[in-house]
Amino acid sequence: MTAVVILASAACGETEVDEDRPRTSATTEGEADTPYLPDRLLDAPAEPPRLSLVTQLGRTEPRRIAVDWSSRSGPVDERSGRVEWPSARIDAGEPRAEFEFGTSQVPSRVVLYEYAQVGDDGVPDETLGTETVCAFADRTAKCRREGDGAAPARVVVRFGSTGNAYWVIHAAWPVLAGKGSQDGVDVVSASWVVKINRR
Repeated sequence: MTAVVILASAACGETEVDEDRPRTSATTEGEADTPYLPDRLLDAPAEPPRLSLVTQLGRTEPRRIAVDWSSRSGPVDERSGRVEWPSARIDAGEPRAEFEFGTSQVPSRVVLYEYAQVGDDGVPDETLGTETVCAFADRTAKCRREGDGAAPARVVVRFGSTGNAYWVIHAAWPVLAGKGSQDGVDVVSASWVVKINRR
């Protein structure tokens, strides 16, 4: 199993959810980054959304390389063959990455994996990368979510100074529609890749 497939399937399956949790804000960051968002902003979209990387130098659409939308009766796909990485320019001093999703539904988890290089097949060695996790359960998350249901959801992730050029972005949404308070929650997810050229 390749690293890309492993990354794509990491958030699939069922998780427990606390229906009594308060949800009051559509913008979260740092220690406030807990699951306090209304269900209407969290419930998985009906179809896999597009993703844009927005930087000071422009906008790039990363390539989707895997998706598991089976919990919403959607596609399940893992790209075969060599992985091709679209390029995006980013200012060398830019401290964060901003991801804009083609949906108003805010993902419950985003992970940015950074790799220095890839193999001949375009797949990185997953043991040599770094990760920045943006998850509701992580109170030290280095991220901010923005979403009010009226505009595309955005996730801003601060990243370290590794300078690694190859990014894998993994995002997941819970499927909340029709779930009772005692039910497990299914998850849908997708992964994208992009190569960063710092100037």
